[in-house]
Amino acid sequence: QAAAAQSKLNYLLGLDPCAQLVPVDPSLMPFDLIDATPPACQLVSQALATGPGVQELQGLLALIQESMERAQGPAKYLPVFQVGMAEGLFGASAGDDTNWDNRFDLGLQARWNLTEFLTARSRRRVAESKAQQAQLAYQELRAKLTAGVQEAREAILSGHDQIRQAEQQVDFAQQAYKLSNQRLKSNVAGSTPTEVLLAIQSLGRAQLNYLTTTNAFDKAQLRLMVLLGPGAVIKCRPPEPLPGGEK
Repeated sequence: QAAAAQSKLNYLLGLDPCAQLVPVDPSLMPFDLIDATPPACQLVSQALATGPGVQELQGLLALIQESMERAQGPAKYLPVFQVGMAEGLFGASAGDDTNWDNRFDLGLQARWNLTEFLTARSRRRVAESKAQQAQLAYQELRAKLTAGVQEAREAILSGHDQIRQAEQQVDFAQQAYKLSNQRLKSNVAGSTPTEVLLAIQSLGRAQLNYLTTTNAFDKAQLRLMVLLGPGAVIKCRPPEPLPGGEK
C-alpha cells in the first residue's frame, strides 16, 4: 500500500516515478488548512468563482459565443480580397507586324465563398450543439463544486468533534491499560493477563479510530482547499500530536 500511495503521489505531483518520498512527520496528525466556519453559501460562491476548471470553461463558452456572433454578423458578407501582380514581355500590333515591350499588370480580385453561404445553417447547428455541450459541462462542474464544498465543510466541522472524542477514547484506553497492568504487577486479586490483553486491544482500537478520524479530517481539508482554488485562505496552525504521546 505504501508503494502504491507513493506512485500515485509522484504522478499527482508530476515527479519522477522513481523518486523516493520520505515522510517528515513521525505520525499522522490533524492539520487546519482552510477555515470552514464561514457559511456554506460563501464558500460555494468562492469555489464557483475560482475553483478548478471554472475559468477555463467560462473562457471556452465566451469563445464559442463570440464565434457564433461573428458568424451571424455582417462580416460574413465581406468578400476575400486578393492582390495580384504580373510583369513580362507583351507583343501586339496591327497586321503582320508585332511590337514587343515590357508590361506590368496589377490586379485586385474580390471573391465570395459560396460554400459558406450554402453550409451556414448546418455549421450554425454544429456551433450551437458545441455551445450546449460546453454549457452542460459548465453546469455539471458547478454542481460538483457545490456538492464537494458542502461535503468537505461538513466533514471538517464534524471532524473537530470526532477528533476530540477519539482523543478522549485513547486517553481512557491508556488509563485502563495502565491500571490493568499495574493490578497484574501488584498481584491484585481478580487481575489476570487476559484483562491486560483486552485493555491493549481496546487501546489499539481507540488509536486506530483516532488515525481513521484524523485521516478523514485531513482529506476533507485538502479537498476543500483544492475546490476553493487559488482564492483559498490558508490557515497556519501547528498540527496536534497523537494523544498520550503515542507514535
